[in-house]
Amino acid sequence: MAISSGLQAQLNRVNCGAAGVLGTGTNNCPFNRKRVIAAIFTTQGFEFEEALSLAYLQELQQRGVAVVLGKVINFTDNTPEDSINTYDTTGIKSVNGKRPYEYLVNFDNGIYFHKAIDSLTSFGSYDVTYVDEQLNILFTSSTTSAKGFTCGQVAAVPYKGATGNAPASEGLWWQELYRSEFDQDATWITSANHDIRAVNLDGVNDAVVEFSVVPSDGDTTVQFTVKTKADVKDIDLGGLLAANLELKVDGVEKTLSGAPTQDSSTKVYTATFTGAIGTGDVVTLRLNDDTYTTGIILKGGRLYKSNTASATAVA
Repeated sequence: MAISSGLQAQLNRVNCGAAGVLGTGTNNCPFNRKRVIAAIFTTQGFEFEEALSLAYLQELQQRGVAVVLGKVINFTDNTPEDSINTYDTTGIKSVNGKRPYEYLVNFDNGIYFHKAIDSLTSFGSYDVTYVDEQLNILFTSSTTSAKGFTCGQVAAVPYKGATGNAPASEGLWWQELYRSEFDQDATWITSANHDIRAVNLDGVNDAVVEFSVVPSDGDTTVQFTVKTKADVKDIDLGGLLAANLELKVDGVEKTLSGAPTQDSSTKVYTATFTGAIGTGDVVTLRLNDDTYTTGIILKGGRLYKSNTASATAVA
């Protein structure tokens, strides 16, 4: 797939007004990766289709293509030295092999986060793109494609609880399989050429939808709450729309009559629909966006995915 013109216009732009950055000449503004603050894992082999932006990144998350791990507190380069052979008689050295780049990132986001990143443990499932503290974005590209660096093993490290002055931490390490993707084809976009900011580098938040009242025979409304799964707090969804919900009765989706309303004190939502519920009907409800198949919604600049609440209507 050819690189889009929008993405092509972003690549390798160093904003210092100096000469080009290619080659070994030094009459240019040098670019170096700074401390990494986020890692973006994409499905292995996925190629960026358009210019990188906040809207596009969140779309990739909603599509289930990208997993964003932000708030990195420590980034460690664990790449071993290349394998060098030295001939005994002459002392001449040769490179036997170049070791894969290997990195470890640590977080302080809690046990629930540790459980989430453990699900990334795999081999050959992901590519990785980096965002550094100056909001430069690093990935790899050829003349026809741009993507994250190809990962081999990705694995969570053991969780460490807080001890004394040492804070708790969660961690993830990975290897990039192909040195050439960085050594020959490393590509970057500086912060001036995209609108992604540190506050936006967040993953999908786990939400719990629960019926606050069991549906009953003759009802044309359902009442429910939406809370965080990790700490069971009400979520401010910034005005939930009918398009953000999927309500089914015995597997058939119901049409909502406008946006659900929310009680400002109890935080309970009420959704109205056409066609009354009957005794014994199975009623299910979840957050949803019909544009995507993942059930991930975007509200108030944040991404959420919920369970599917289920209840059997009573008489």
